[in-house]
Amino acid sequence: NLLRGNNMQEKFSSQVFECDKPNANKRIYPKHIIEQNIERLNESVQNRSLLGELESNSNTIIHFGNASHIVSEIRQEDNKFFVEIEVLDTPYGKILQSLIKNNVKFAIIPRGVGSATTDAEGNTVIGDDYKIITFDIIAD
Repeated sequence: NLLRGNNMQEKFSSQVFECDKPNANKRIYPKHIIEQNIERLNESVQNRSLLGELESNSNTIIHFGNASHIVSEIRQEDNKFFVEIEVLDTPYGKILQSLIKNNVKFAIIPRGVGSATTDAEGNTVIGDDYKIITFDIIAD
């Protein structure tokens, strides 16, 4: 969902988790783990310090030079979690603006680290030590 702020800054909102059921990648994110992470991240969101990058990676550090957007809101609706991002006026933000302008499909995904197990159905169940680093943009 493309939104526009009062200053015409581009904003985008997307669902990033539906907890306690397998997603398209056969991962199950337990709701209590995501709730703990969101509670931890809310201060960074309120302080406008949770940046994201184009293309996710396994790095636990967010590099200012690679930032394309800032996470401006994380909200929960039952078992679903949504993030809202604001596109930054940075080199990578300008690439993201161009992708939006040209109707390129992309997804907002979590970048996180932690353990996981496999359940009887072959799904990957995210472990209690899972830590969300940020939310990145990838090709959909």
